[in-house]
Amino acid sequence: MLRLSRTTIYTLARNGQIEIKKLGPKTTRVVVASLERYIEGLPSVVPGSPVELSAETKARRQEEKERRDAEIDAGLKAMGL
Repeated sequence: MLRLSRTTIYTLARNGQIEIKKLGPKTTRVVVASLERYIEGLPSVVPGSPVELSAETKARRQEEKERRDAEIDAGLKAMGL
């Protein structure tokens, strides 16, 4: 999904940024939920990139944006602007 090297994936796992599961001696998989959390934590997704956020993640980001906008509006209103 992210077009990262195997070394980078293992580094992210070692640092606790993503979770991996060993299914056998030669089979390792990344836990999708941990990958989505990692992607959410990135500053932004570059338009046109192969990374596609889930509908849930998009909805959560939209709700957070609306909440921040409402807080800003309330602050401006309190200042009489």
